[in-house]
Amino acid sequence: MEKRSPDERDSKRVKVVKEKPVKRFAPKTIQIVLSRNKKVTIIGSVTGNVYVFPNAGAILDVDERDAPVLLAKGAGRMSCCSPGQFASPYFRLMK
Repeated sequence: MEKRSPDERDSKRVKVVKEKPVKRFAPKTIQIVLSRNKKVTIIGSVTGNVYVFPNAGAILDVDERDAPVLLAKGAGRMSCCSPGQFASPYFRLMK
């Protein structure tokens, strides 16, 4: 049996295929600030990202797909004067 170099053996067995580069999705983020004076950890309803707001005034970059649920989160009780509105929102959008 004829001996071959490792390069010769590999070149006869392996077919090199050049692949097109994969386009990565870069999500858009928006800044959201915590309005309440407490630590809040919340999981994004769309992405599953974990967002930890350590204290009042904390600002985080949040995936825009998760933002509507965070911005709708309230303190739990309904406002007396505005039906369907929470009395005190946890989060607000940074401008």
